[in-house]
Amino acid sequence: MAQVASATLRPRARAKMEACLRAAGRVFREHGYAMASMDDVAGRAQVSKATLYAYFPSKLELFSAVIRVECDRQAESLRDVRLDPEQPQESLLNLGRAVLDLLLAEDTITSYRMVMAEAARAPELGKLYYQNGAARLHAVLEKFLKAAMKAGYLRRGDAHAAAAQFIGLVRADLMLRALVGFGRAATERERLSVVRAGVDTFWRAWRRRGTSP
Repeated sequence: MAQVASATLRPRARAKMEACLRAAGRVFREHGYAMASMDDVAGRAQVSKATLYAYFPSKLELFSAVIRVECDRQAESLRDVRLDPEQPQESLLNLGRAVLDLLLAEDTITSYRMVMAEAARAPELGKLYYQNGAARLHAVLEKFLKAAMKAGYLRRGDAHAAAAQFIGLVRADLMLRALVGFGRAATERERLSVVRAGVDTFWRAWRRRGTSP
């Protein structure tokens, strides 16, 4: 049985489904995927188990829906980033800051830890998380880099590889520190400094010869 599409539900039923998703998000983050139970989710959402199973026939499908909702929210946060191939450096700074803020967000860190803890036993969870999260972020960046290459500001090359390099540069080790809980949270000034250094390195490597440094 497939997950019920929210668009086909009446308002009251849609509200119950959304309550289930919110409750599931909290339960998964508090207990992890393996220890979370459908009973816990139903109780937190204040719905019956029958209602929960009517929307999400299995825990995996419920988790999948939670991840998709979270990744949709993350993708939405990138839609407002000003990207102009005619102003590549400014655009890369804007995007780099948005990407770093997204990667260091509490929900992102918590979800990443949870998926990593379960990925060895349930590799489908890792695949799901990557396809709905990292791959979508990568696609947004790759599309912009291709436009900047076409406009003549970046040298022609593998935009897919360039996107991966950019994300690595602006992430630096701040995400790893956040994941393992080492040290205090990065300040706004530290985040901006990391992004600027990453963009500068990327620009020097990828700018088209003859373009101002």
